Amino acid sequence: MERTRIHKLGHLLCLIAIIGILDVHTYLYQGWAWATMLYDRIPDQGIEHAINTTFSGEAPCEKCLAIQRLKQEKERKPTPLNSDKELKLKITPLPRVAKFYQAPAPNRLSYPSLNQLLPPSPLLPIIDPPPQSV
Repeated sequence: MERTRIHKLGHLLCLIAIIGILDVHTYLYQGWAWATMLYDRIPDQGIEHAINTTFSGEAPCEKCLAIQRLKQEKERKPTPLNSDKELKLKITPLPRVAKFYQAPAPNRLSYPSLNQLLPPSPLLPIIDPPPQSV
């Protein structure tokens, strides 16, 4: 249940990112601006004249002007920091070494045997053969 919510949230975030990258939001806003312009102009100007004035760009509304400003801001590209100077990288090759350094073999620690690790048995040793009583 929780996993499906996370997947749905991931899909929603990907969709929002795609909308932002492809500027779909500006196209939707432009369509909404045209629809409201037509809705406002048709009763006063008639259908033909309202369509001509809406799509000609001669009398833009506030929404269309806001979209134009947004597009102009996106078209401005920042100037590079070193535009008049060419950035040249000097790459020096590494010196060749005749012999490669070989690390010494690591010193291994000696481990005690299992008999040395076990505690002494509290039981007496078993005598073989058992003693015979007289």
